[in-house]
Parts: sequence; structure tokens; C-alpha cells
Amino acid sequence: MWTIDMKSITITILASVAWWFGFQELWSVLTNFSQQWFWFLLATIYTTAVNDVFAHAIMAHRLFRVNHDSVLYKIMSFLFVMDHGWGPLTGFCKVHRRHHTHADQGRKDVANWRNHWYGMAMSTPLNFLYQSKADWGNLDTYMDRQDRTYRELFDDTWTFFIEEYSHVLTIVFWTVLYLVAPVVLFKIVFMGRALLSVYTMFSTVFGHCGHARWLGSYRNFATRDHSHNNLIMYYASCMMFSVILQNNHHGTPYSLEKGGGVRWYEYDFSKWIARAMKPLMEKK
Repeated sequence: MWTIDMKSITITILASVAWWFGFQELWSVLTNFSQQWFWFLLATIYTTAVNDVFAHAIMAHRLFRVNHDSVLYKIMSFLFVMDHGWGPLTGFCKVHRRHHTHADQGRKDVANWRNHWYGMAMSTPLNFLYQSKADWGNLDTYMDRQDRTYRELFDDTWTFFIEEYSHVLTIVFWTVLYLVAPVVLFKIVFMGRALLSVYTMFSTVFGHCGHARWLGSYRNFATRDHSHNNLIMYYASCMMFSVILQNNHHGTPYSLEKGGGVRWYEYDFSKWIARAMKPLMEKK
């Protein structure tokens, strides 16, 4: 299904720009890693905090109840929407549970990399222009349930505003960063966007491949899908992007105590990011 309008075209161009410069910066850092490793670390912390911890664990999986009036929520939601990766936030929360209940079930799985590879974060510029048809079953029943689950989010004025004008706000946000701190824009925001694509590929393609054992992956939980963990790829994310431990993610909930890891060698540093956010964002 095509979505051709000024906003979708603008966002596609913006996401493509972030990709282009982000992967250029990533290549520059990797080829001179001994002197620029800290940029890789900072960009990983950034994209982990914005995308995996905030949007994925806290919002989509409701790690704790969020105060949408908190300053931290407004900042993190803004950064997530401006990242144009898994967002917009309301859409991501609305459809993500579908992936868990129908993982690896063909078109029933809205995040199935085999059917929707161009809609994943690794190729998300296309996602704003075209999405393949998914098998939703009883769509009205599903959406009604999601509306009840995330009612506070869907009714939030700030969230509506940043999503409605995300294309304009992105241009303003990037322009201000370019004038004030261009190194932050290129080395953290853009490179973090590129790393999101890489880490998402690790978790979706290698995490849901029927032959993942050939790639050094393994399973801790006997889930009904093909989900696997891969330590090599997880370590490449500085042990932060816990969704790369995809079998753990599908087999047991993310928690503030252990993050997304289960065994001692699956230590998850992202849990400390989640713990730091909770007192500043939790609804009392």
C-alpha cells in the first residue's frame, strides 16, 4: 500500500539523509577505532536509550507506567520520533505486540523480516512510502484492545503534536544541532540512526532465522517461533541493545533487575539506563 504525500516524501528524504551521513560516520569511526571508539560508544548509548529502552521496553512493553507530563518523557519521545526509525511512537506501540503474538507466522507477523524487510529499521526510508499488506485477522478487535492499553499515550497532546509535525520539527532540530553542535548531529544522532539499522538487522534477521545455529546463535527458551540469541552480535552492541538477545526477549519479560539477559554472559548494561529513567518518568 502506497502512501504518497508531502509529509511521507519529506520524512523519506530526511531518513535517507540520516542514513547516508550516519553510515559514513560509522565507517570513519570503525576504520580509526582506536582513536574514535568513544563516538561508537556514545552513539550506541544514544540509540539504545532512545529506541530500545525508552520506546521498546518502557513504552511498547510497558516496563512501568509513564507520566506523560514529565520532562524526560517529552524529551525522549521527541528524540524517538525525530529519529524516524521504529516510530512514530503511537504506531510502534500499537503494532509491536502483534509481532510477539504472531512471530514467524508469515504475513500475520507485522515485523517479519522475510515479508517486510523494506519496512524494518534497516530499510525504513521505504517504510514511509510503501507497506505490504499484513494479515491482521479481526483488525477492529485488535485495535480496540490496543486503544485501551495505550489510551493515555494516544490522548497525549504533546505526542500528537510531535508526530503530526515530525517532518518540520526534524528539519528545525537538525538545523539547530548543525549550527550549535555539528559533531553531536553527525557522530551521535546520525551515527546512532545507522547503528539502529545494524542492531535491528542483528535482532530481526539473525534473531529470527531458521538456520540461526549456523550463525553461532542459541536458544534459552522453547518459544513457538524461530527466535535466537547471538552473543557475538550482542557484544558488538557493547552489551546494551538487549533486543539482539531475541529469544530471551520473546521468552521472558525485560526487567529493571536483569534487563534482557538471562545467563551471566548475557549481562545487559541497558538495565542501568532504564533504572535511571524510571524515577524521572514513572507515574506515581
